[in-house]
Order: sequence, then C-alpha cells, then structure tokens
Amino acid sequence: LANESLTWETTTEVNFGLETGVFNDRLGLNVDVYDKLTSGLLLEAPVMNISGYDKAWQNIGKLQNRGVELTLRATPVMSKDFQWNVNANFALNKTKILELGQNGAPIYMTVTCLSGQNAAILEEGGAVGDIFGYVTEGVYGWSDSEADGITPRPGVAIQTGSERPGTMKLKDISGPEGVPDGKITADDRVIIGNSLPDWYGSFGTDITWKRFNLSAQFQYSFGNDVYNANYNSIARFTGMSYNQSATWANRWSDENLGSTMYNVMMPGTVVSAFVEDASYLRCKTLRLTYSFPSAKWMKTAHINSLRAYLAADNLFVLTNYSGYDPEVYSKQGGSSMSGVLTSGFDYGCFPRARSFTIGVNLSFE
Repeated sequence: LANESLTWETTTEVNFGLETGVFNDRLGLNVDVYDKLTSGLLLEAPVMNISGYDKAWQNIGKLQNRGVELTLRATPVMSKDFQWNVNANFALNKTKILELGQNGAPIYMTVTCLSGQNAAILEEGGAVGDIFGYVTEGVYGWSDSEADGITPRPGVAIQTGSERPGTMKLKDISGPEGVPDGKITADDRVIIGNSLPDWYGSFGTDITWKRFNLSAQFQYSFGNDVYNANYNSIARFTGMSYNQSATWANRWSDENLGSTMYNVMMPGTVVSAFVEDASYLRCKTLRLTYSFPSAKWMKTAHINSLRAYLAADNLFVLTNYSGYDPEVYSKQGGSSMSGVLTSGFDYGCFPRARSFTIGVNLSFE
C-alpha cells in the first residue's frame, strides 16, 4: 500500500568549528561543535489494521543530535634520525527524540533472537538505542515464599505463579495505575540500557628512527551497553538440549543459598541481568617497517624503494564484557527499521579476527 505523502527527511544543522596549528604546525587542534535537527524522520509506525497492514512508513519523527568532535595532532620530537608523531580524536554525541507522531505513542521494536520480544523502544524524550525490559533483583529465596516453597508471601510480586526459590526475580516497578501493584506485568518494563556510547574515539603514535618505523593505532568506546542475548540459550538452565555457561555451577541451590545466580528463568524475557557494559579499548593496528637503503641491484631492477614490515591487527581488547567481542554489529530486528536500531544485541556475533602479517612493499620506477 503506497503512501503518496512520503517526503525526504529534512535536516538543519548549526556548526562551530575551530582549526589551529602552532609551533610550525607541530601542534594542532581541530574542534567541531554541532547541533543537528532532523524532521520528517522516516519511521515504520503502527497503523490501523483496517488498512491490511500493521505498520507503514511515515514522516512522523523529529530527532536532535548534539555533540562535539576533537582532533589533536602533535610532533613532540623531530630531528634528523628520530621523529615522533601522535594523534588522537574524541567524539561525544547525544540524541534526543523530540517527536514521534501517533499522539506521542512509543514505537516498540521486536528482536528475533529474543522470541520476538519488544526489546528496543523509541519514545519522545528518549534516545536512539534504548534497550527496554525488566529490572532484575537477584533470585527468589525461601524468605519470599511460605513453608511449602510455592505460595508467595504477602507483598512478594510474581509473574506467572510458577516462581520457586532460585527463580530469577523481576522488580515490581509499576502497574496499570502507574504504581507497584504486586504483580509482574508488561507495565513493569523500563529502559534498562542504551547501546550507544557516551563517548568514543581513537589515538595513535608513529615513531621513526633512521630506517625503522613503528606505528600503533588504538580505538575506544565508553558507556555503551550490549544485551548479551547468548544467555538466552547458554544460560537458560532448562533441559539438556543446549550447552550451558559455566555460571551453571554457581546457580542458586539449597547448598548455595547466598548465590544471586538464578536456576530458572523465562526464556526470551528481556532483563537487565543480561545488559553489560561493553566499554573497550582495542589495539587496532601495530606495524613495524624497515626501509632498505638504495642499492645498485635495485636500480638495475628498476626498484625505486623496498620496505619489509611486520603487522598485527586486532592485537588485543581490554573490556569487562563477557562475550567474545564488545564491538557488536549484528542486527536482530524483526523489520527493516528495527534491524538498524537493534545493533546492540549480541547473539552469536563472530568476533573480529586477530591477524599477523609479514610482507614486502616494492615501488618500481
């Protein structure tokens, strides 16, 4: 069903830029501060089923991006046989959803690896990349139930009625009236993380001594969350059809009453327990090069220059993220729009490979 009223998105932007270079340009700084407003944003929003569809593309969104980018370059040492260059850049960007149309109703995005649950949300006043789900409070214990271990004590919120000591415990945050009601329902879902970083960038160095050159480049990201959806399979602790995480050994039991690791969960439920800080520092490249001096045989072979090098890519990553790679890039959305906006969900993402290279560069006359 065509929507003939669709138009191009419109973006207005205000920039302030500064570029400086001092000490014969051996020290330089670039600053870019921006405020970008995009209106008529194309979003796939719910429509009345009478149309024959449940969603349609519409120009209903308005998004604000504000941020700053800094670039620093310097040559601390420069002599005949030795030169040292450094570079660094820093970026900070904040997004805010100003309008969504549809009377301001939120737009929920399903995630396929979580049984099609609405695990991401766009809402007015919120940010792009918000993860939506339940807040966990450890596990139910014997103190949460009567002596039979089945009947919940007064004031203990439950979801299905099948909760037992050791079951993952969800927080009762709200109800139909906007206050806790002693039940775990869809009303208790809140923002539990955001996949976009607070700030990110890179830095590097380049050192030349006589005919040797050593260069290294690092990249970093801080404040970004990843939903480790792998736990939906390897830490569901039900049945024996899946390999399980080693955390199974520390699950709650009568012999391990102090553990906060559940032994029963609702597979596919989006919970804060699986949201992890995915901040990282990665050694992107490390390269050592030797430039051979000019020789008679090189001129005979019409070789202008000859270099040999050793290189390593993705040499190491420093992170607290428990998955293979904090730089998650999979798209788990159930539609073309949600696929773009659900990149912070890790479900079997293949990590970036570490590689080592030995090579020779020839330049012919």
